[in-house]
Amino acid sequence: MKSFVQSQLIAWICGIAGLFAFWLVLAPAPASAVPLLWTLNDVTFNNGGTASGSFRFDADTASYSDVAVTTSGAGIDASFDLAAGGNAEFLSLLNAADGPDFAGAPTLRLAFLDLLTNLGGEVGLELNSFSSAIAGCGNADCSLLIGGVDFQLASGSVISEAVTQVSEPGTLSMLVLGLGVLGFKRRREASRR
Repeated sequence: MKSFVQSQLIAWICGIAGLFAFWLVLAPAPASAVPLLWTLNDVTFNNGGTASGSFRFDADTASYSDVAVTTSGAGIDASFDLAAGGNAEFLSLLNAADGPDFAGAPTLRLAFLDLLTNLGGEVGLELNSFSSAIAGCGNADCSLLIGGVDFQLASGSVISEAVTQVSEPGTLSMLVLGLGVLGFKRRREASRR
């Protein structure tokens, strides 16, 4: 009788372990914590100029880095390498060489139609608006903007490679271990008969 109770207990534990391992495999993995590289895609201005380049954004900290954006054509030739402000909804860019007094320097503002995330994908830019435009800094810290009417975005988006969620190696090993224990249990029960 004791061996029957023991085998039932082992079967119950193996079943629970198998269900837990199966759940671990199906549970979604957390999004990547690495800041994603976002690239400007087909960005044009209403005066015929263009913008190209990229930046990194970390949605966990709402911070930008590795900014390398240039604008060209129609009198808007400039480069931007400094994220002067922003969050998941907008980004203001400056050229660090223009500082520390940015009065009169150009600034590129990008307003996103959706929030930037750590999952990647494509996010449209607000078009035909002062929110997405090249403007001039009206004071030293660029908190006051001037101009921008002739340099609004006419098209474009930002694109980042989508992050796929991958199961952790430990999760897969738990699944294999659970299935192995279940197989051993069945084989042991079959040999008793």
